[in-house]
Amino acid sequence: MKKIIALALMLCPAWIAYTQQVVNIIPQPLSVVVEDGKLMLNKDFKIVDKAKLFTNEISIFNDQLKKAFDFSFKTSKKSKQSIQLVFDDQLPHPEAYTLTITTKGITIIGKPAGVFYGLQSLYQLMINARESQQNVFALPVLRIQDQPTFQWRGMHLDVSRHFFNKTEVMRYL
Repeated sequence: MKKIIALALMLCPAWIAYTQQVVNIIPQPLSVVVEDGKLMLNKDFKIVDKAKLFTNEISIFNDQLKKAFDFSFKTSKKSKQSIQLVFDDQLPHPEAYTLTITTKGITIIGKPAGVFYGLQSLYQLMINARESQQNVFALPVLRIQDQPTFQWRGMHLDVSRHFFNKTEVMRYL
């Protein structure tokens, strides 16, 4: 009996880890809190930039969406279904951001560089959450807080130990 209880206790952490939802974002954010619920994001959502500080970031994000999904979000001053971009000068790092997804909408808080990286995280979430319907994305309700650990961002491709053809290198870049 003691062996069965011990085995059950040893398997509990594995079961809990298996049931947790994984958010696939590169680089991995500092903090991800996933909650119950989904936001059904579609092309009717609008990007709200009240401060009008994020026009370049919105343009880059919409270009990515156009290439990947053949649509882009319109900007608006106010919308019920929106992706709100909020400027926050109090964040400790220029590239820090907070991405919050609720069942009602999306909010990205940060300075311009942080909002850019928040939109990149949202883009990666959209790629992973595409539904069978055209341009409908089932995004999990979550809160991501992130900032770089180091002053530089980068990846290393070790071509001395592994051979990569041109296509693989270009995809990596």
